[in-house]
Amino acid sequence: MSLRDELRVARGIVDRSRDEISALQTLVDAHHREHKALCEMLERKGVLHRKKQRTDGTA
Repeated sequence: MSLRDELRVARGIVDRSRDEISALQTLVDAHHREHKALCEMLERKGVLHRKKQRTDGTA
């Protein structure tokens, strides 16, 4: 296999990997939105109590 062929194959792999990463990021974003919505629903029902965020800049 020539270097040109190897480069073509490598570029194809990179392109497919980018597509997979994009699809995974879309799933992550959707799961994050769903998780946030569920937490907010549980908070409204009084089942889940979130810690209040500190505003004084300390951890």
